[in-house]
Amino acid sequence: MLLRETEMNPGPQACIDTMSVEDAGHALIAAQEKAVRAVNSAMPQLRQAAELAADTLCSGG
Repeated sequence: MLLRETEMNPGPQACIDTMSVEDAGHALIAAQEKAVRAVNSAMPQLRQAAELAADTLCSGG
């Protein structure tokens, strides 16, 4: 019988289940730092898009 992809590769939950509390805490901190960097790097583009949208709305177009 063929296994589904998720059965062959259980994913992050299986890793979390076997982590120590300390390791899980470090993984959480690393993920949060990565998310903050992603948001910070996207902010200039988001700001520019918001300004363009505001200009478009204010000009009636």
